[in-house]
Amino acid sequence: MNARLKVEGIRSGYGEIQVLRGIEMLCGEAQITALVGSNGAGKSTLLRTLAGILPTATGRILHGEAEIQRLPSHERVARGIIMVPEGRLVFPDLSVEENLRTGAVNVRARDVWSKTVKEVYDLFPRLLERQKQLAGTLSGGEQQMLALGRGLMGLPEVLLLDEPTLGLAPSVATQIFNIIPQLTESNISILIAEQDLNRVLDIAHFGYVIENGRITMQDTGSALRNNPAVAEAYLG
Repeated sequence: MNARLKVEGIRSGYGEIQVLRGIEMLCGEAQITALVGSNGAGKSTLLRTLAGILPTATGRILHGEAEIQRLPSHERVARGIIMVPEGRLVFPDLSVEENLRTGAVNVRARDVWSKTVKEVYDLFPRLLERQKQLAGTLSGGEQQMLALGRGLMGLPEVLLLDEPTLGLAPSVATQIFNIIPQLTESNISILIAEQDLNRVLDIAHFGYVIENGRITMQDTGSALRNNPAVAEAYLG
């Protein structure tokens, strides 16, 4: 696997509370990598650490050949490592299009704004229909589409998705799961933590099981999907 993002022995957490305990993993080029684990296992902490929201205590994060574990979050965004956090954090008093514009955070993205926003509207036609509408008046599913679209406006090389279908109606979740694989066709690597394990392992090229801040299992998405131990622990 050609790794776009490589994690070597990172430890991280919140102040003196250590959550990640020596994580080793790869995120392949133009591939979907799933993070599987129970609530509190460390999935969101890992995504936040990769995004630079949380500091790396020890270990290395490699983007290509470059070490980035000491870079602040805005410099990682400039490199194309972009996180869409849990909770659909849109700007409620800005329009849909104004929210999308906030995602074009670097010169490279701003230079191709018109092309990228058209691509986002092609992926999410509902956003085009509501481009002048205030984000705070959108449904939960529409806000999630907007959050994903805003992430794409930054021209990501690696898109970090934290629970993108949490709390969504099944029909909207299906739309999201249908769109995510399309993003890899644009050479985007995706690292996704998702509570719907059946669905995420169906679309993942590779997956990692996290327990208590450690990787305890790794395999292809289909192999994890059919692993009896994973099914018993997480799929019910």
